[in-house]
Order: sequence, then structure tokens, then C-alpha cells
Amino acid sequence: MDKRPAFALRQVFTGHPKLIDVGLLQDDHGRKEFFANGVGVGFDATVTIRSRRYTMVQGFSAYMAAVLQTIVLDHEAPSMHIQTDQEIWEEATMMLVMCNGPREGGGFLVAQRQSQMMASSLCQRTACIASGHDALVA
Repeated sequence: MDKRPAFALRQVFTGHPKLIDVGLLQDDHGRKEFFANGVGVGFDATVTIRSRRYTMVQGFSAYMAAVLQTIVLDHEAPSMHIQTDQEIWEEATMMLVMCNGPREGGGFLVAQRQSQMMASSLCQRTACIASGHDALVA
């Protein structure tokens, strides 16, 4: 999308549809959410929720305060059942980020290899999983 408003608006009305990868997240209560760019579950989601509660500070300061609060208050990694098109596993997982691109949320780089990949299906995309204190980029 062009960064110049007039050109971007023209692209909206004259552009061509493009297929994109879409992921599906379902919780143990049957609630389903589709995502196109990325989704985070666990630590990063808790930080985001907490950061939106701060009214006196905003931006990076609110986010950093929420990170510190989450580190202090949320130590336990819940058990997650994770299923992709290629594998299924269950594990205590502190944070799970699934991406269609290299970044999530406020531009945080979570899947660096994505910027170099041209894969066309979500199951071939990079998942960044933090389990306990260890991090694995697959």
C-alpha cells in the first residue's frame, strides 16, 4: 500500500484482490478467531491487555510498565494444545506467537526469517514459541 493518502485511496478502489494466508485460533471453549498477520497467546497477550489499562502513560512507557508487571505477577506457563497442519503437541507454554509475517503488534520482530521467506501457506510460516525460559524459533 502506498504511503501517500491519494495514491493509497486509488489503490483501494482500483487494486486487484490477492490471496492471503489466514490462521484459525480456537480455545477450549470453542471460541474461534481468524488472523491474517499474527496472533500472540500468553505473555505477550497479557502485556497488551495490561498496557491498555494505563491511562497516565502511553506508548513504550505503558508497554514497558506492563512487561515488568507481567514478569512479576505471571510466572506460570499454562498447558497448551497446539495443532498445525503438520504437527500436534501439548506443552507448558509461556508465550506462543504465530505469524504470517516477520512482525507482530507494535512492530516487534518475532520471526526474523519471515522477511527472507516467500512461502505461500501458513503451515510453512515461522512460529516463535517461548516455553519456560527457553525460546525456540522453528
